[in-house]
Order: sequence, then C-alpha cells, then structure tokens
Amino acid sequence: MNLIINTANRDKLIVAIGDNKNIIEKSLETSFHESEKLLPLIEKVLKKAKKKLKDIKKIIVVTGPGPFTSLRIGIAVANALSLSLEIPVIGFKVDEFKSIKDLIRQGEQKRGDDFVKPYYNKKPNITKPKKPWLK
Repeated sequence: MNLIINTANRDKLIVAIGDNKNIIEKSLETSFHESEKLLPLIEKVLKKAKKKLKDIKKIIVVTGPGPFTSLRIGIAVANALSLSLEIPVIGFKVDEFKSIKDLIRQGEQKRGDDFVKPYYNKKPNITKPKKPWLK
C-alpha cells in the first residue's frame, strides 16, 4: 500500500492511499495552515481505507514546483513518516505524472530513497520587513 502526499497545489492538499487496483483519495481546499490540516487528512484517508500506518509500504510525495511553505510541510511529513516507519519515500515533480493513478504506477516501479528534497523552480523571493523587528 502506498501513501501519496501532494501539497504542490496553491489551494489544495491531496492525500491518497492505494495501489494499482484500489485508490482512496481525499483533498482539502486550503490556502493557509496546511501544517495543521495535513496529518488529520492522512488520518481520514487511512480510516476510510480501513488501514493503519503500519500497512503503508512506500510513501510517494510531490516535490514541486509549488508554494514554498506547502512543499516544505508535505515533504517534511513524508520524510518523517518514512524515517519512523522505516519505509522508502519517492519524490516526483509535478510534470512527471498525469494523475494519482499514474503517480502510484510510477512509484511502484521506482526504488525509494532515504529522503526527498523539495524542488523550487526559482530563487526565493525574500524581501526586507516593512516594520523593523527590533528597535
């Protein structure tokens, strides 16, 4: 069973669990507080599939490009689950798959990694704060 995490969309979290035969997917419209919503969404998908964390054999995560914070959250969760469950994690860029089913198919054929890194398609846009932090 594979766990799929996609936080590369600006306003949507997508989590799925499945294999080539059976996929259960849930999405959640969001624009803020992804860190508070991702783990409960994973729990809902597991509950709907009647599975436990220990049933997951591989984690597939979308590494970008996408919103900086959303990608960091999704990839950090994927890497943490991979480490704690001692299972492989695989990263795919947005342009490397067409659907969740395609993502699972490719993920099952690919060997996993110890961890994945986010892919940002441009340099960070860091600006000076409008108000001084310290006076």
